[in-house]
Amino acid sequence: TNQSLGRTMSDRITSCPIQTDEACLSLIQEQYGLHGLSCMAAPPSIESRAYLIKTENQIYVMKVMNRSQETRVHHLLALQEWCASFLTVIPPIIRTRSHELFARTSTIIAVVMPFSNGEECQQTDKEAWSLGKTVAKLHHVLAQYPDLKTLSPFLWRWPYRPTWCSTNAVCQLIHGDLTKGNIVFANHCVTAIFDFGQAHTGDPRDDLATVIHRTLRPSLQHVFLEAYGWTTRECWSQHAQDLLLQKIVYLSTEHWGESWASDEVLKFRSLLERVQNEGL
Repeated sequence: TNQSLGRTMSDRITSCPIQTDEACLSLIQEQYGLHGLSCMAAPPSIESRAYLIKTENQIYVMKVMNRSQETRVHHLLALQEWCASFLTVIPPIIRTRSHELFARTSTIIAVVMPFSNGEECQQTDKEAWSLGKTVAKLHHVLAQYPDLKTLSPFLWRWPYRPTWCSTNAVCQLIHGDLTKGNIVFANHCVTAIFDFGQAHTGDPRDDLATVIHRTLRPSLQHVFLEAYGWTTRECWSQHAQDLLLQKIVYLSTEHWGESWASDEVLKFRSLLERVQNEGL
């Protein structure tokens, strides 16, 4: 397991069988002006209906979607492109020759962005610290997005939000899916965060809970939270704890059932108690 975790994404690409999709390649050649393309199977960390396309000296990720999603995809790509103008860890969108955010046919749209080579999280202190700093910067940028009113109808809608936007909670634009598959590291530093498909308005602690539950092992959670900026006891108010625990319970129950959720909550409560008694 440790050996497979240490392989870079490019290593995994070369071990995948070659795939071809002539219609998609023709679309990219025509609307992006990219030639001499070959199509490769994406590694498991990249979602289905995504391809890796290669020119002589560059690898790109191409995501193919049904054209019925065109309006929503356009607004989310505009959000990603805006974030990329402030943060180098957000992959920029490659625009078509006509300066569109994606290529299109009568039935599909295809989005192209640079491929970010690197590793999955190796569970080191340095990675946890880098991730905390990066998420804090991302939240700062997202909070300033100038066209939230236009974007709002196309944001992800969670089915379980009874208290996340209560009067005591901060409510802003957040990423919504900061899981291992959407974060790339190189030399133990974050080099890419992608996939804004679950972006929504909510409490930033929603994102923190996702990282705590799905990305970092328990022994690194305090490093991540300190780097993010949660260094005072005020940040660990009962309300803040409840928000994080609600999300952890939801994630755990959704994937592994109620008994696992109880174990996850106990682990995180022990961290909370330690913070209350000793500080981060």
